[in-house]
Amino acid sequence: MFYSILRDYGEARANEALVRIEQGPIDIVIPSIQQTLVAARFKASGGISYADCFAGALALERGLPVLTGDHEFERLIPFGVKIEWLPTKM
Repeated sequence: MFYSILRDYGEARANEALVRIEQGPIDIVIPSIQQTLVAARFKASGGISYADCFAGALALERGLPVLTGDHEFERLIPFGVKIEWLPTKM
């Protein structure tokens, strides 16, 4: 998230988002070996970043949707990853 906000909106907005992330109900998850193997399978299928593959692996493991506006995640649907589409930036 930090990278995307930094790229799209600049340092000040990214730092504001970082504070909100750190204070919010977001858990930082260190990937397990199993999640790493699932992410590697997703990556091998092509067309999606390795970091996004980890998001997909965690979502699949927990039975939760990935919340995203990034249509690269469509590539994970055949693996059973659920997607909840967010509006894209204007």
